[in-house]
Amino acid sequence: MKKRLIIELLEDVILSQQSATTGEHSSLPYLPGSVLLGVAAARLYAREDLDPFLLFHSGSVRFGNAYPVSVTGLGSMPMPFAYHYAKDREEAAVIRKGKSEARARNWLGATGTINLARANREHALLRDDQAKQMRSGFITPEFERLETDFRLQLKTAINPDTGRAANAQLFGYASIKSGQRFSAEIHLDPEAETYWPMLEAALTDDPLIGRSRSAEFGRVQITVGGAVEEDALEPAGEEWVLMALSDWCLVNTSGQPETRLSAALLGLSSGEIDWNRSFVRTRSYSPYNAKRRAYDSERQVIQQGSVLVLQSVNASEYPVLQKLRDQGLGLFREQGLGRVGVNLPGLLTEQPGVMAVPEESAISAVATKPIPAAQASQSPLVQWLRQRYPNREEQFSVPGEVEKLMQLLRQAYLGMRIYANLPAGEPCGPGKTQWGRIAELGKAVEVGQQGRDLFEELRNGQGDGILRNGDADWGRLFYDDKASHAGQAMVSLGDWLLARLVHYSQVENLSDRQLGGLCQQLARRAQEREIQDIREGL
Repeated sequence: MKKRLIIELLEDVILSQQSATTGEHSSLPYLPGSVLLGVAAARLYAREDLDPFLLFHSGSVRFGNAYPVSVTGLGSMPMPFAYHYAKDREEAAVIRKGKSEARARNWLGATGTINLARANREHALLRDDQAKQMRSGFITPEFERLETDFRLQLKTAINPDTGRAANAQLFGYASIKSGQRFSAEIHLDPEAETYWPMLEAALTDDPLIGRSRSAEFGRVQITVGGAVEEDALEPAGEEWVLMALSDWCLVNTSGQPETRLSAALLGLSSGEIDWNRSFVRTRSYSPYNAKRRAYDSERQVIQQGSVLVLQSVNASEYPVLQKLRDQGLGLFREQGLGRVGVNLPGLLTEQPGVMAVPEESAISAVATKPIPAAQASQSPLVQWLRQRYPNREEQFSVPGEVEKLMQLLRQAYLGMRIYANLPAGEPCGPGKTQWGRIAELGKAVEVGQQGRDLFEELRNGQGDGILRNGDADWGRLFYDDKASHAGQAMVSLGDWLLARLVHYSQVENLSDRQLGGLCQQLARRAQEREIQDIREGL
């Protein structure tokens, strides 16, 4: 059984990348699975009605790492080290409509990015340019690149005798900024599935994670999505592509750490690694154990994002590869290590992300040459959109779409009240004033008022704006049964509205004026008595 967790940061979170106490502090860009394991263990380990070894040490329950979630609610995975770009160009282009940086979304398909695990050795990038590896960030199934936002803060210790700053006690914290959302998976083997209700209750009960939890850091909100279904692994002949979806901690037959990879170390009796098309990085670190208040032994690991191309693999190895994908490999799998991606779609083509690029969006010239129109028109995604939405500009009706949104908005307000379990008479969600700000902004954008940008004022790159992260009204959660993925069904009203507008902008291809008119009409309807009565519980 696999369950998905959505983790929203209500406060900044500090997760140190290294155990060193000197030099500049740096934070991990994701939430490691050991953090989730620690939250559950702290609340369940002493209970007599469960087996703590089975839950937290045996690997029967595997707490996966939590990676960033896109604005449209898609999860992500680490950037594959096989992705490269020309060194004298920007790492990635952005696709945008209008001038707002807040609306810029980073698509690999808009660049010259190539996958060297599949590219021909005569590729122009290798022949004419110097290829540079992409080593940071995360990538969604739509090939959108995500980056984690950090905040650097200077702190000082206080001398308890004088109440002033202590001498030589100035230090800095790099923290993951609040308001961001992350997605993780928990894998439970059959013998541990009966303990899931206990784990769910422990994880969702207002946990604190990371360092300095007694200060202003670490508060998160965890919600649980539905079960995660995974398709059967398709046979792929003699060549397979494996990727480290998390760090791998491997040992040899003597029990010693091993970073020199081979097919035998992966559990295969046949096959060999094609090192000309494989990309592996290693790192070492000593994790801190908060229970013992001490550091564990140093780990030498294969870094997440590493890519291996296996050749001459016998057909009899298929069950082994299936087991690697489902159960992982190596040590500390209960803490999120050892996850393996097998033949991921983004690693089977020479140029990743071409299908994800909207055909008619303006591509920023800061990066590289845009995809030729002839090439873009052959994209299966573009052909599907043309069939589904022919002559969309002529058919789209703003008033008709407002009526559809109003039906969803009624359900959202009811869902917020149910989720918060509020009594009648206690308001829940944005009221007339908040919707009035949306209506005023929509009118300004519709008439083309200079300096007014819809998405920039709704929520900018720092998470500020009318729909800012953590707002008491727009941040109210509800269950969206229309969500495309069950694991992303718990959303805030602000995220829901923003995702709808992004959809209208990029899929429906609405102009700025049309978006402004849509916002204005929706906001005016939301100020009417029908919605406001639901808000008040009348």
